Amino acid sequence: MSDNENKTLPSADATKDTPVAMNRNMLILVGAAIAILCALVAGFFFYLKQPAQSSGEQSAPITFKNKQEFVNAVAEAFDEIVAQRHKQEAQIKLQNYALAPAEPTERNIYGNTQARFSLVEFSDLECPYCKRLHPTPKAIVEGSKGNVNWEWMHLPLDFHNPVARTEAIAAECAGSIGGNRTFWAYIHEVFEQSQGGGRALPDLHGIAASLAVDKDAFATCLAEERFAAKVDEQTRRAATLGISGTPATFVVDNLTGKQELISGARPVQAILAVIAKLKAESEEADPAIAQDPNAAPAAPQAQ
Repeated sequence: MSDNENKTLPSADATKDTPVAMNRNMLILVGAAIAILCALVAGFFFYLKQPAQSSGEQSAPITFKNKQEFVNAVAEAFDEIVAQRHKQEAQIKLQNYALAPAEPTERNIYGNTQARFSLVEFSDLECPYCKRLHPTPKAIVEGSKGNVNWEWMHLPLDFHNPVARTEAIAAECAGSIGGNRTFWAYIHEVFEQSQGGGRALPDLHGIAASLAVDKDAFATCLAEERFAAKVDEQTRRAATLGISGTPATFVVDNLTGKQELISGARPVQAILAVIAKLKAESEEADPAIAQDPNAAPAAPQAQ
């Protein structure tokens, strides 16, 4: 199923990271900065008028030699508040993808890298059906007790470019700097903030900053399109497999090498049925496989 076949889209789930919540956080942030600014202003004008203290008294309060020194202090205080806020938000977002390796990896895999089954998804960050599917593989992996992992493959569709391709490169940049867990969190944030349909880029630099990714390193990586070759290679790979629409997910039995393609945003039970089918076929072909401790995963518990 390509992402332009179906016209009815589900509404996005409300989350604590919605734009409204983020705006409220920013208001709190600005308020804190203003409070610091007011304190520094008061201190500036008060302490400059105070006589020097003798060596026997308590340490002298902070003073500023001139206006520029004061302005610099305010800017540094504000930057520190922003940095701390981003670190706190980043930890929460990264924890949502705790099953991903923390360090950078060549392949973007969520879950146990030695799992019996893999969900290899070719996806487009501007595709509304990819956004709809996105929570499903994650739920299956988290409910599988290590028996299933999920691998992301880029397939930015031509009619969503250059936006989708640029987002894919940005996600790879974020992951190369912050680690594989950061890659998955970045993907999630792009889906949340993008308008979809290739209409316009979300704030890619802002998303990176919200995940505590070094801003200079990210800006350089994105400007150089450092991962363009990786994104383009995966796009060509999809073409050789006959994939022209997204999302397209291969369910792979890593024990037997057999696989089955699922097109479109299918529900959890549909994907689990394919996993069970592959497992049953392997046991029929080789009864010894039935003794393998890796059982087909049960459906994830409803949240």
